[in-house]
Amino acid sequence: MKTGTCIAATDLGAESGRVVLCRWSGEEGILEEVHRFPNGARQEGGHLVWDLDRLWQEVVKGLRLAVAKGGSRIASVGVDGWGVDYVLLDRTGNRIGRSYCYRDARNLPQMERAFTLLPQKRMYEITGIQFLPFNTVFQLMAHAAEFPSEWNRAAKWLTLPEYFLFRLSGVAMAEYTEASTTQLLDVYKRSWSEELARALGLNLEKFPPIAPPGTPLGKMRKELATDLGLSNVQIIAPACHDTGAAVAGITYPHDKLAFISSGTWSLVGMVLLNPVVTGPSFEENFTNEGGVAGSIRFLSNVIGLWLLQECLREWKAQGRADGSRLGAAMLGCPRYRAFL
Repeated sequence: MKTGTCIAATDLGAESGRVVLCRWSGEEGILEEVHRFPNGARQEGGHLVWDLDRLWQEVVKGLRLAVAKGGSRIASVGVDGWGVDYVLLDRTGNRIGRSYCYRDARNLPQMERAFTLLPQKRMYEITGIQFLPFNTVFQLMAHAAEFPSEWNRAAKWLTLPEYFLFRLSGVAMAEYTEASTTQLLDVYKRSWSEELARALGLNLEKFPPIAPPGTPLGKMRKELATDLGLSNVQIIAPACHDTGAAVAGITYPHDKLAFISSGTWSLVGMVLLNPVVTGPSFEENFTNEGGVAGSIRFLSNVIGLWLLQECLREWKAQGRADGSRLGAAMLGCPRYRAFL
């Protein structure tokens, strides 16, 4: 990265998002948060869904603020976000239907149904991914079951960070670290599992091509670049899964060391060169997510800041003005942090 060059990075979380301007001084990297915005699912049509159009408006607003500070020095833009959630696209690239939140209740029956079509242990042997009702595989089955016309019309499905990258670049792809969270990826071949898709009735033609983290997708869409006052800006697919990006940013060697990445969820694990798909890892529901440089993040999900987020939501509903101060106090409490 040349001195004076800037990068605009967008980080999408289930509770908030942010756009950060990254600069290289010649000696160190400097990060400046230029825009932070709230996020949250809403009830619509009996389901819990995301407002992706509002999120897109916030991303564009953040990019405008980044341009105001970085101007023509912005060389590239990237997006990371949470895993498992997705959108359907038609053949012209327009979104089909709603974008469902992973906490929607529709997923559990499909997970149970999947185990009647393919044994649970075999699914783990293929993917190395822990069993959670909201994994993309079960979400896609739920969509196809409830809205078959939408599923049949879909040309492609994309997970959410790649959807925003698609809106920035016009290129539809699945970045490896994000794709690994779907429980549809063969953990050894690092490609979509034909066996799994065939057994569960999911058409592989709708699956996007897989790209490694750090893949250049091309220039920003011309109309958007013109609107933002940018030129020759590259869109990059980073480690699109937020935990993959966070772990990649750890500055110490990973040998024999564990990490904790804490957000709405907390992830506790290690970086390995090869997946661990054994009887004990299956029984303990450990997961093998894709990392940068061909690595594996071997980890377990535990409860994270969701407890605090739910407290804040409840306090706000009660009209308690001191809710944010209580939240800050909880975050500052060593016993609470130890509990997380």
